[in-house]
Amino acid sequence: MIKTFGRKWRAQDPNRVIEEIQHQMDVMKTRSVFFVDDNFALDRNRAKQILRGIIRECLDIDIITQVRAEAARDEELLELMQEAGVFYVAVGFESVNPNSLRAYKKGLNVEETFQSIALFHKYGIRVHGMFVVGCDEDDAETIRKTVDYSIQYNLDSVHYLAIMPLPGTELTRAMEENGVIFSYNYDLYNSHYVTYYPKKMRPSTLQKEVTLAHRRFYSYGNILRTLWRGKGLNHVKFMLIGHFLNAKLNKQQFVYQEKLEQMEESLSGHGKSLLLSQEVPFHNKWQMNG
Repeated sequence: MIKTFGRKWRAQDPNRVIEEIQHQMDVMKTRSVFFVDDNFALDRNRAKQILRGIIRECLDIDIITQVRAEAARDEELLELMQEAGVFYVAVGFESVNPNSLRAYKKGLNVEETFQSIALFHKYGIRVHGMFVVGCDEDDAETIRKTVDYSIQYNLDSVHYLAIMPLPGTELTRAMEENGVIFSYNYDLYNSHYVTYYPKKMRPSTLQKEVTLAHRRFYSYGNILRTLWRGKGLNHVKFMLIGHFLNAKLNKQQFVYQEKLEQMEESLSGHGKSLLLSQEVPFHNKWQMNG
C-alpha cells in the first residue's frame, strides 16, 4: 500500500462524509454504506466524529467497515459503532503463526487479536476475519490451525488469502531475487491461486490447503455450529451463500491444483528452476469474459 499510494494519509472532513451519506440516502435511496478505508479507526477521534454525526442526523443505515483488531480496545468507539449502525467489520488478523506475524511486521499478538472478536460481538458487530497464508514461516499445519482458530473464536466469515506477489512491493522484489515466482498471469492474482514456490511446501500443497480451508469453514457442519451458538437463521442463510459461492470457486481451484500437481510431477528430478521457468496453464471463461 505504502509503495503504491505513499505514506501520506488523506482524510475527508467528517461533516463532508455525513453530507455524502445523506446525499446517497436521499438521491440513491441507499440504506447501506461500506467505508472502504483499510482502517476506518486509524484516527479514532475522526472516526468517532463521523459516527456521532450519523447518530445526530438519525441516519438509519447499515454500515460495514474495515478496522484493525486494536480498535476493540476502545469500548467508547464500539458503543458509537453499534449505535450508528455498524453491523460488520473486516479485520486483518493476518496469521495465527507468531513467526509469520513478525515476518509481516504487523506488531500483532495472536491471542489479543482473537480476543477482540468477543469484544466486537459484545456490541452486536459481526467479524469477517482475513488471513494471509503461505509465507516462509507457514506450512500446511499453519493453515489448518488457522481454520481451527477461526471456528474456535467464533468468526462470522473468513477469507484465507494466498500471498500475491504484486508488482512494486518489497515482498515481490525479494521473491524475484530468490526466483520463486512461477506465474505472471494476472488473471490468477486474486489470492485464490498460488503463483509462487512456498518455502515449506509445494505450490500444489498450498493451493490444496487454501481451498480446503474455505471448504471447512463454510461446511454444513460449521453452519450448524453457528446455529447452535445462537446466531440465528439470517446468519445461517449468509453462511449458506458463502458455502455455495465457495463450492463454485472450489471447482476452479481444484482444476488449477491438478495443473500444479501435473507440472510438479513432470518436472520432478529437474529441480525447482525448471518449474519456475514455466507458466501454469489456466483457462477460466468466467474470469476472462466476466
